[in-house]
Amino acid sequence: MTAAPTTPTMSQARAALTGNIKVAPLGTTVPTDVTSAWAAGWIDLGLIDDKGVTNSHKKSMNKVLAWQTPLPIRQLLKERDLMYKFAGLQFNWQTRALWMDAGATSLFGGTYTLLSPSGAAVTEWMLGIEWKDGTYTYREIPQRGVFTEAGDVVYEKGQPVLTSLTYEVLPLDLTTAPVTCLSNDPAMASS
Repeated sequence: MTAAPTTPTMSQARAALTGNIKVAPLGTTVPTDVTSAWAAGWIDLGLIDDKGVTNSHKKSMNKVLAWQTPLPIRQLLKERDLMYKFAGLQFNWQTRALWMDAGATSLFGGTYTLLSPSGAAVTEWMLGIEWKDGTYTYREIPQRGVFTEAGDVVYEKGQPVLTSLTYEVLPLDLTTAPVTCLSNDPAMASS
């Protein structure tokens, strides 16, 4: 990685002032810029809690120790976890289906039915996160992953019903980058 030296520059402080989260079936067309509309197949999850999205990147390392030194002589990557966490404010078919690992709803006599699966199958999804700060737009697209955690849904008087979800990134294959990041922000240039 080659980059110009970083100097303190207040103009590079960023805030995710607004944004959207989308899901799509595997294989849906991925954007190649930040101005084009998302392709058919991407489903907007609607309003998200004002905390936005938490993006976690955790590494698990194995230390290689030598008799001659108390410090590790190498660190070997054992595991990398890439995760996105957020809470949907809109209580609708898509957010509830992701929370339940469920499929389509059925309608009979004016009642919608969404069934939680009885098997162990988990649906894999693509995730699209777009956020903006002024004229700058950022898009992160994990091309394959699963919703691994569904937070407690609390039905409390005077409080919104939130559908809290955690999405864990999986590799698409052994050569494709698991996450595509796009931006029109010149601060993202490597040199």
